[in-house]
Amino acid sequence: MKFSKLLLAAVFAFVMTAGALMAADEPLEIHGGGRIGWTVTSKGGSSNGVSGDNRMGRYPNHSETNYYSLWFSKKSTADSGAWSKVTFGIDKWNGNPSNDLATVSWRLRGFNVEFGALDFLPQGATIKAGLFGLSQGWNDAQDFGPGPNFSGIGTGVAGLGGMVGIYYMAQDSNQNDGAAADGKYPTDNWENVKGLGERTMHSFVVTVSNPMVDVIGGFGFAKAPKEADAGTAKEDNLTAFAVGAIAKLPMGGLNIFAQLANNNWAIQLEDGNADDTVLRGTSFADGVDGIGQKKAYKAFCAKVGVYSVTDLGDGMYIAPAAFYQYFKAGKDSIVSDGSGEDRVTNKIRATAKFSKALTQNIAFAPALGYARTWTDASGDKAAQSIQVTAGVEMGLNTGYWAGQKIQIYASYVNVDKDHKDDGGAFDGKSNRLYAGTYVTFGF
Repeated sequence: MKFSKLLLAAVFAFVMTAGALMAADEPLEIHGGGRIGWTVTSKGGSSNGVSGDNRMGRYPNHSETNYYSLWFSKKSTADSGAWSKVTFGIDKWNGNPSNDLATVSWRLRGFNVEFGALDFLPQGATIKAGLFGLSQGWNDAQDFGPGPNFSGIGTGVAGLGGMVGIYYMAQDSNQNDGAAADGKYPTDNWENVKGLGERTMHSFVVTVSNPMVDVIGGFGFAKAPKEADAGTAKEDNLTAFAVGAIAKLPMGGLNIFAQLANNNWAIQLEDGNADDTVLRGTSFADGVDGIGQKKAYKAFCAKVGVYSVTDLGDGMYIAPAAFYQYFKAGKDSIVSDGSGEDRVTNKIRATAKFSKALTQNIAFAPALGYARTWTDASGDKAAQSIQVTAGVEMGLNTGYWAGQKIQIYASYVNVDKDHKDDGGAFDGKSNRLYAGTYVTFGF
């Protein structure tokens, strides 16, 4: 992938000049990470997406997608002891690569400054503003954060009483008309509303963290315009809430989590969107397909699950993870099925990876995965798939969190007979066989 030299030069200039005058600068920190791989089928072709569900285990389901990121940070400390830290992060994700010829845009993922030990703040408190991540925990085996994820542009204070953070996060209207697709600057992807200005969801988030339990919760409010435009649905104020908690048990590194959310935040919390922030996915257009947003985003989501990485002995571990999700979408919501009635979807996802070191640098690492989805629709049959993977991992060490590793695997997937038509190499067949190589790195 071609990386813009101008962008890299701008990043270095930004972080190198960010330190305050008359302050002691610490070394510039550069971190990154990513993944890349290839997959072939027993039919002799290739496959981008083995079962299409990372919740059954990280590999081989990432298959041929690739991802990489770069993060830069610079900390400066004044004579008084007050300090500042500037962070800048970018990444790329390509879900359908064409060998080394595919191109995607770099995304801005972090752009903020944090201050600590300021003379007007309580002891131990910090203040941060800009674009930053606001979430908790990471269920690595299933590749999502149990969050919920409130990442976005905001301002907040953390470390109050040693464990409380309070933030305001802004979510402006998202009405990109595609102008950027042809290389133009998308200057018209927002609109002013008479008597209101640009419609915005004001989000207030609180975090509480201690060694046993982490809690994050937020409330969002978007004021509606007083009058709807001609031919559009009348708008109401849009509200949403989301809350999540992770209990960190002292036995075996076990984590238990639970989440709740409603309306547009529930849609983003639902498993299909669980990798994104709840502050995304709302257009704020005057009516969605002729339906006001209060109905268009009517939804509720609840999820509970467990995950862990547990050492079983020298050079041996097991990493299990599972969750159950309940998702209810209103009959007029943007994710409704057109049945004209509320629809409930249930999901179970489970995976377990086992690893036994054969030497210091290679390990046998098989994995199991299970997925089941069903709705409350009359006559609807549950969709179920089972995945069995045999693989080896090679690296400087064989621990779960090894920074760089190469994984070579073969995977068998069984799809139930009622959901075996996918139009691909195994169309009409329940049994599928894949093999591939998956590379992960971090520094």
